[in-house]
Amino acid sequence: MRTAVLVTVVVLSVVTVVGLQTEASPPSPSMVPEATPTLSPEAYLPLVMRLYPVTPTPTPVPTSTPTPSPDWCEPNDAPAEACEIGAGVYQALVASDTDQDWYRFTTTVTRTVDIFLDGPDGDDYDLYLYGDPAGDPVAYSVTPGTPDESLSALLGRGEWYVLVFPIRSTGVRPYTLVVTMK
Repeated sequence: MRTAVLVTVVVLSVVTVVGLQTEASPPSPSMVPEATPTLSPEAYLPLVMRLYPVTPTPTPVPTSTPTPSPDWCEPNDAPAEACEIGAGVYQALVASDTDQDWYRFTTTVTRTVDIFLDGPDGDDYDLYLYGDPAGDPVAYSVTPGTPDESLSALLGRGEWYVLVFPIRSTGVRPYTLVVTMK
């Protein structure tokens, strides 16, 4: 008894009849594919694009929102606007010769407080520490012609104010304030 076998090749849902042969006869070389059929990108991509269409996403239109100040603490140009700080490292800006930056911290026990100001080269800043901002400074550092200042003070319990005061600033310039409490 002879049985017929149908050999097919499937490529992207398209059926192609390659040949019809019987079990008794060996396959002819023209009926057996030599390699797995492949599609070129030129033929494949249009098929994929039809199956999975791409919907363009509209580009968002920028809105006119105000740009936030690069100085996290502004405005802090007066003791009443002083930013609350503690032991740590703070990055801020001096925008001009008239821009003062005030900070406030509280001590609950007597401790030594060290404050270091790392200002930009070419500028001259001074550093002050007050118990009462309307009074005289408790400690200060006013080295002429330098942007870097440091002070240390043994402070009792209370509220304290730090003033970064530019003597000469060459524009909007960043500085670093480092506060340690022992």
